[in-house]
Amino acid sequence: MHKLICIIGKSGVGKSTIEKEVENQGLKRVISYSTRSPREGEVNGDTYWFVSDTLFNVYLKQGQFSEMSIYNNWRYGTNKNDIKLEEGNHVEVVNPDGYRQLIESLGKENIIGIYLTVDDKERLLRALNREESPNCSEICRRFTSDLTDFKNFEDEVDLVIENVTIDDTVNKILETLHNK
Repeated sequence: MHKLICIIGKSGVGKSTIEKEVENQGLKRVISYSTRSPREGEVNGDTYWFVSDTLFNVYLKQGQFSEMSIYNNWRYGTNKNDIKLEEGNHVEVVNPDGYRQLIESLGKENIIGIYLTVDDKERLLRALNREESPNCSEICRRFTSDLTDFKNFEDEVDLVIENVTIDDTVNKILETLHNK
């Protein structure tokens, strides 16, 4: 059976960059649904499926989500129909709560949890450089929230990787996948 690689990490560690690079290595990327508005440079159907609260509620009532979480009053969810492990390995960026829910719904044997880290200074620089006009209060809110959300989280995953270079991180993820 194939695996779902869950990439998890604090804001600014490079989760989306690594996810896309792993996708380029042949894994199917799972695109989550979100009720928030796109940020600068984000594309519907590529970054997230950006949907209204009404449509999200319809999917939720139909039981279509294998995981769902709320972050800063926005809702995020993974549609069960988008994870087809019988067709190959998948990769998805999720938060800690989403990771736990995916383990509950798919079984731990089907999931590899990868926790990406970088030092706080690098995370802050990445967050500031991600957009032309960064929202500094939002960046600070996310950094503060991460302190609670990720406390002792490294104990829950299969692998912790310091995301120093893209190639090294991707190689470590692929090596872990092949060893499982």
